[in-house]
Amino acid sequence: MSKDNLQLIKDRTCPKCGSNWDGGSILETFIEQRNSGVKVWQGMSDEQIEAHIKEYYSPPYRWGREIGIELAWDHPQHYDGVSFWQCPDCQTTFNRFKGNEEKIL
Repeated sequence: MSKDNLQLIKDRTCPKCGSNWDGGSILETFIEQRNSGVKVWQGMSDEQIEAHIKEYYSPPYRWGREIGIELAWDHPQHYDGVSFWQCPDCQTTFNRFKGNEEKIL
């Protein structure tokens, strides 16, 4: 069961409620920001923004809605990075590495 859950998490789908965690295209977001007057993108073409995204982000160049949870450095299960994903819709928490549902304190 955890392998199935892990695959759903990788596919950005909640294993519990089935909600889609895809937050949309990073490129489209930045182009919309430029068009609405955000200064950091002003004067840049779509191609220049896309080149920036490819330099600083990873494929598939899409935002995720899932919530990454890092544990405090003194927590017994500490890992230096995201250890759990939480669904923004049903608030269920999943182990990032095993895919199983976990309650964390």
